[in-house]
Amino acid sequence: MGTIQCVTACHPKHTQHKVCYNKGTCTLYKELGVICTCKNINEIWYLGNDCSLPIHQKAFYGGLSVTLICLLGTVGVLTALFMRNKQSQKRKKHMKKQLVNEWDNDEFEWSRSNNGKTTRHGNYGDRTYTQSVTPNINQSFDRHPEFFEMTQPPLHSTNNRPITIPKPQIRGSWDA
Repeated sequence: MGTIQCVTACHPKHTQHKVCYNKGTCTLYKELGVICTCKNINEIWYLGNDCSLPIHQKAFYGGLSVTLICLLGTVGVLTALFMRNKQSQKRKKHMKKQLVNEWDNDEFEWSRSNNGKTTRHGNYGDRTYTQSVTPNINQSFDRHPEFFEMTQPPLHSTNNRPITIPKPQIRGSWDA
């Protein structure tokens, strides 16, 4: 015959015995039942009720501090870059506006060449103009002589005053 032995849930021979991890001790309390008592609770937090999932407080606070410092540093750098970019955009906009105002207030003047050695290509006094012989251009001039006459500058001028060309109206991207 066998003997009957009474064991608590803390005893390893119990069918559903309580296992305490990380050197915790199993204790049976009259009112509370079976509880694991964990070691070093002033330095380590345990997330499980069986002393599992330990978190070292110093490492936790150190990691949290480093994370917050990195986050604040990143926010500071991004804020500085944003402000710098905003100032740069404001400066560029101001410079563009100033250039447009200067250009708007001035008139272009080109003086006529007093040099008698001007080479004339076609009917124009412009040295960069070269007359090309393509049937499409000649045909388009033949079909639309009013366009050719409207854009043709005067060929002969008796005065040597500078040519003044008024500027077209310009709208910037900031104008609504």
